[in-house]
Amino acid sequence: MLPQNVHYVLDGGALLHRIPWNSGETYEGISSHYVRYVGDRYGNAVIVFDGYVSAPSTRRVRSHSSPLVNFTKDMICTMKKDDFLANQTNKQRFTNLLSDDLQRQHDVLHARADADVLVVQTAIACANTKDTVLVGDDTDLLVFLCSRAGPTSHNLFYRPEPKLTSRMQARYWNIEQVQKTPRFLSHMDS
Repeated sequence: MLPQNVHYVLDGGALLHRIPWNSGETYEGISSHYVRYVGDRYGNAVIVFDGYVSAPSTRRVRSHSSPLVNFTKDMICTMKKDDFLANQTNKQRFTNLLSDDLQRQHDVLHARADADVLVVQTAIACANTKDTVLVGDDTDLLVFLCSRAGPTSHNLFYRPEPKLTSRMQARYWNIEQVQKTPRFLSHMDS
């Protein structure tokens, strides 16, 4: 079981895909759903976003192209979320809008490209002051945590984001305990 009063570090890329977009809503309205979701579920969190257009990326990019949408906050979104986010410029601009809204209540960081390393570094730094949970859907984050985390002053956990429709209790891993398992240690010695 997770301790009480943990600090959360969220993978912003996973967060983007978490919230459904309702037809006929403004981009500002969509952003407000994310802000409420983060506040209700995680309290005061740190959210770390990828950079989508500033540098080459190792991220998988969808094979079909999607049109560039020159949107404003008060414009109604007329595209499906997946199609909108398939365009890296759209994704970056929406992330910027969302970040502005999130920063009123949370700490927000932006990587220049893929954010996995920055997400992990942020979680490790937070665990030096408070029990910390890194929330994301990418198993690379768990692997990076296990390989990069040294002793921290407080507990450090990894937890995948449970699906909105899931009735299962969220799984989590205590990184220090994972690092002490014989199977993990045998892989580190090879």
